[in-house]
Amino acid sequence: MKNLKSNKKFIISPNIFIVFILFLIVISTNLINKSIKDNKTINNDINNKDSISNNVASINSKNNNETTSEDINLLYNNPNDEYLVLVNKEHSLEENYEPNDLVIPNIPLQTSSDMTAHVRYQVAVELENMFNDAKKDGINLIGISGYRSCDYQTTVYNDAVANEGVVAADSYVAHPGHSEHQTGLSIDILSSEYSTLDEGFENTEAFKWLSENINSYGFIIRYPKGKEDITGYSYEPWHLRYVGKNAAKEITENQLTLEEYLK
Repeated sequence: MKNLKSNKKFIISPNIFIVFILFLIVISTNLINKSIKDNKTINNDINNKDSISNNVASINSKNNNETTSEDINLLYNNPNDEYLVLVNKEHSLEENYEPNDLVIPNIPLQTSSDMTAHVRYQVAVELENMFNDAKKDGINLIGISGYRSCDYQTTVYNDAVANEGVVAADSYVAHPGHSEHQTGLSIDILSSEYSTLDEGFENTEAFKWLSENINSYGFIIRYPKGKEDITGYSYEPWHLRYVGKNAAKEITENQLTLEEYLK
């Protein structure tokens, strides 16, 4: 009987062992599956976070790059007055900046292209008033060059460099993106008695009339004599800039440049 009992015990042990092995296999399989699932979840989370980060970076980049015309127009001046934008050798406009209210004023024009006949709407209104009043006083003004795109200014600057060299060109021609003409707020003006853009224009009756009256229409002589070290450009008696009537009055009465006025 002892031997039979011993044999029976021997027969049961392998069964228990097999069950135990199967149990371990099941447990191991579950653990492996759970680990794989957890890894997938972690990877998905990482990918989602990367995606979110990339989206935020993209939005921030878009917001930084998308500058509106009004943002550009008010970048370096009093944000309460869009006509006081400062554009010079230090302050520039974006290459593709173009005012959205450009019009051709009803005044005598001798422009080199249809584009340069344009100015901003409010500038056109005051130019028409000024030209009409000047004519009543026997002064026949002529508009020579208003708005210029950045591409057009590139041509103007390159031609000046080719003809006179960089040093001379830089004294009176703005680099592309640094020209006031691109704002649509500036215009070069001569008259029927003088048709050359040089300092000789200051000796005309037309310039005398302009000097005494342009501030009443919101204009200033942008590059006055004796202020070259401030404006960065040679004296230009023909170059008028619209800043609004209040600013023009103060600038003229105090003999300021736009740079000095905006300090």
